[in-house]
Amino acid sequence: METRLVLASVEALGDPALFARGLSTVSEQRREKLARFRSEEAWRLSLGAALLLDRLLADAGLPPAGPFAFGEQGKPYLPGLPDVHFSLSHSGTRVLCALSDAELGCDVECPRRADLALARRFFHPDETKWLFSLSGREQEAAFLRLWTLKESYVKAVGLGLSLPLDAFRILPEGEGFALTRQEDARPWALRSFTAEDCFCAICALNPPETLERLPLFSDSPASFIEKGNPI
Repeated sequence: METRLVLASVEALGDPALFARGLSTVSEQRREKLARFRSEEAWRLSLGAALLLDRLLADAGLPPAGPFAFGEQGKPYLPGLPDVHFSLSHSGTRVLCALSDAELGCDVECPRRADLALARRFFHPDETKWLFSLSGREQEAAFLRLWTLKESYVKAVGLGLSLPLDAFRILPEGEGFALTRQEDARPWALRSFTAEDCFCAICALNPPETLERLPLFSDSPASFIEKGNPI
């Protein structure tokens, strides 16, 4: 299976008819999760993530996701599709989905102020040194890029918060980024993208070279595929 990384906007779900249409297609588990949220923003993001995953599964000739199961550290998986791996993330009005036949993790962050105090407290010392060698807007962008890359790795290995962010190191190397963690010798590869001022990242054993941008519904009149190159 080709690994795909796809970004979509949930703004269309502000239309009650489209929201109802999407809600009717997802699992009861997802509808129960939505019912626990109190804001329309959370409803749209949660539903949008589910719809985007189902769209990628359909493109691969696979059935909808159905209910998730969860590993010991909380990593979700599809019990009916044991050879399919996915990762979901959302920020602002955007949802990000990665799908593959190998382990992976992805993360998206829309523009926000860089929390450099968080980096100093939790990041690997070599990462902090690199960040503080930069200045101004370059430093803020580097923080968000690094944050999404680190979150992607944590999701890929499925260890959640049990893996401290300073237990591994991600730094620029050549035109990309390199990961170092002594306890993990797997050939992980990292990709970082920018799209619509958002930072998107993926950590995978066979990552894509491009980020796709699609609408949530495949029959949308505005359907398009826009691919961007890794930064």
